[in-house]
Amino acid sequence: MKNKYYPNLASPITINGVTFKNRIFGAPMSNPEMDPDCHMRKEELAFHENRARGGLASVAIGLGIVDPDGRTHTKEIKLYDVMELPSLKEVTNVMHRHNCNAVMELAHGGIYAGARSHGDNTIPKVYGPNNEINPEGLQVTAMTEEDIYRIAGYFADAAKLCKEAGFDMILLHGGHGWLLAQFMSPTMNHRTDRWGGSLENRMRFPLLVIEKVREAVGPHFPIEYRMSGAELIKGGYGIEEGIEMAKMLDGKVDILHVSAGVHEDPEAFVLTHPSMFVEHGCNVYLAAEIKKHVKTPVATLGGLNDPDMMEEIIASGKADIVEISRQSICDPYFPE
Repeated sequence: MKNKYYPNLASPITINGVTFKNRIFGAPMSNPEMDPDCHMRKEELAFHENRARGGLASVAIGLGIVDPDGRTHTKEIKLYDVMELPSLKEVTNVMHRHNCNAVMELAHGGIYAGARSHGDNTIPKVYGPNNEINPEGLQVTAMTEEDIYRIAGYFADAAKLCKEAGFDMILLHGGHGWLLAQFMSPTMNHRTDRWGGSLENRMRFPLLVIEKVREAVGPHFPIEYRMSGAELIKGGYGIEEGIEMAKMLDGKVDILHVSAGVHEDPEAFVLTHPSMFVEHGCNVYLAAEIKKHVKTPVATLGGLNDPDMMEEIIASGKADIVEISRQSICDPYFPE
């Protein structure tokens, strides 16, 4: 029966053959209850299952890391380790029990990897677009052509593992200053070869990753791509370049998930994760502008907790999907 109060928000949407029961998706979030080997514990599963039970169309598990040299802290899932498969299968089983699609975020910390303890005394190898020193004082090694193709292959292997585990979609983290975003960014990518400089060159690595992931999962498996519509930092790209990036991604992925900012910049951080002191929906304009230029469904997020606002976002065509995370912690049954 059609919801008379929120007909657009409550309507299903089909993404590359997978139907989502409504337009409220669970955005990716860090994992609070990892065991010492970074496998998901029963408490973790129960936490995410409660979000699924509450009526979300999907729940995204955040920060699945594709490379041991890409870890930034201890609350990440090791998608490079096949021993994660049993707990990943449990995740998808509990999601499907509640008619909720399971999504896994694939990420690599790039220059911010190795920033926090991994439980041992080894010094990690830190990779990024350039040779530099990262904020933790670690040497970052500029990725060679071989490194670029190797890490793109890691993303593909991780996506294949997620599909085997029963996930319904994967989400590539290309925003907030993570590795893919580091290549996309004019402020973070100072290369002078074919992987840097022009927008076309800066997008080459993210597009390679998408190509390799698509080969791994096949044509009929949804890929969501998270990007910052604007970096919101001094010298960073704005919405005009964000639109051009989205146009280059259009048709190559199945959802354009438009966020904002650079995670490690304190001023941008509070807009990436808008607090109660920032206007709710402050980043929706980025998705709305990008949606005017692409055919791929667009998702928006950031401080959204008002169903009337969410309904208006969908009804007015600003986005096709809204995503929430903190609201689903405060009230897991919010969608119901």
